[in-house]
Amino acid sequence: MRLDAAPLLQSLHSGSRATRSIRGALMQYPPPPSARDALRTGPRTRSALDVSATGVGIGVVAGVLFLVAEIVIGAARASPLSPFRFAASLSVGMPALVQMPSGAAVLLGGLTHLLLSSIYGFVFAWLNENASAGVQGAFGRQTALGALFGLVLWLVNFQMIARALFPWFLEVPPLAQALAHVFAFGLPLGALYAAATRRQHHVRRLQTAARNDSGATLH
Repeated sequence: MRLDAAPLLQSLHSGSRATRSIRGALMQYPPPPSARDALRTGPRTRSALDVSATGVGIGVVAGVLFLVAEIVIGAARASPLSPFRFAASLSVGMPALVQMPSGAAVLLGGLTHLLLSSIYGFVFAWLNENASAGVQGAFGRQTALGALFGLVLWLVNFQMIARALFPWFLEVPPLAQALAHVFAFGLPLGALYAAATRRQHHVRRLQTAARNDSGATLH
């Protein structure tokens, strides 16, 4: 009895072709990365508006915390309004320290302080933008970077700019100001940035997964 191998070979060839088709379909729709992998290596696709808004937002929040610390330092030294008067003096000079009415000093000083804080947050966010998603969302690294950023701000603002343009700022205790810049502004700024970045990457992963699911359903 002679066996005809042609049908068997044809069946194997058809099975191999079907396997290749299934493999190609699977390659077209790879499984989504885990949350940890996405946070570590995820693409940095935030728009300039997102980065800027994040920086301004965290800068304002950290600025409020910093202002509270400054009020405590001012109350222990002279007056709780002194931080507002010093901030206002950046706009109108030394008259803000004595001659300006308290209400005007609080308004102008508060606005000046928050404006500068938002600018610092903006700068911090853009300095981080080229880092990986894992670094952007790492609380330990960002708080350390934020603390360093706060120290640099104190060095630039007090030891360089103030010495040249606003010498009355040198009257405040330097150690207290340095610690406030590091722990009351820089450190929370870094923590806020990490939290905001994690939330943004999480939302982006959900949106990407939804688009992939929608595309798979259509196909």
